[in-house]
Amino acid sequence: MISLGLSVASKKKIIRNLKKIKPFAELLASYHRYETRGLENIPQKGSAIIAMSHSLATYDVALLFQAIYDEYDRVVRSMAGHLFFKFPLLGTLVENVGAVDGDYDAGIALLKKGELVGLCPGGVPEATRSSEEAYQLRWQNRRGFIKLAMATQTPIILAMCPRADDLYQVYNTQVLRNFIYDKFKAPFFLARGLGPSLLPRPIKLIHWISEPIYPPKPARNIIRYNLQVRDFHAEVTMKAEALMKKALAYEGEGQTSLSESLIQAAAKMVDSNI
Repeated sequence: MISLGLSVASKKKIIRNLKKIKPFAELLASYHRYETRGLENIPQKGSAIIAMSHSLATYDVALLFQAIYDEYDRVVRSMAGHLFFKFPLLGTLVENVGAVDGDYDAGIALLKKGELVGLCPGGVPEATRSSEEAYQLRWQNRRGFIKLAMATQTPIILAMCPRADDLYQVYNTQVLRNFIYDKFKAPFFLARGLGPSLLPRPIKLIHWISEPIYPPKPARNIIRYNLQVRDFHAEVTMKAEALMKKALAYEGEGQTSLSESLIQAAAKMVDSNI
């Protein structure tokens, strides 16, 4: 339990649950030939905010958390969307592996306890964007994590996994998607994976992890504080976009061609059996 009335599973229970799902995580990691670059930038102790890109598949985040646990024996506490906790069973499921409702006060409490906190600033709009908008971050008006970092003087570490956007072909349903999200705060998307199925494509996934970005000390003057938030947000977003571009440039056409050839071969196999 933590303060502020937020119910979370104990660390021991979380670790037990992580061990239970580890074989599945290892299967996914093998399927995607998963790797990390810059894992040494994750601190072995003390708090940090891990700000990540958000794919439709989402489980690339879980692969990163598993890698961090395997390397440092540290559990990343995920700031999950409010939608998860509107459904009791789903809320309990994500809570049992360390997630909390993505609330500002919960983030403050966890960071003050020296926890690693993982979050995806782009949220649902980024996760459900179409494949035409792949690799584009949706962090423009997302400043809550910036305020968390400043309030607790916690560094932000970026983690980008661009090819996770290629696991599914996501169709452009922008008008309907925006209407449903604005009206009900619920995600909507149309997508397919390997061939006509929902099986994710066998694309190699790499998480690119930045060095820590340290926040300014918050000014007492509200005008000055708002300018600090604006400027630090711009700095972090710019560095996230640069890291995404660097990752894409490094992975390059060679890996794309390999992935596409695997996709096409598997798709033909699926199509021939329909």
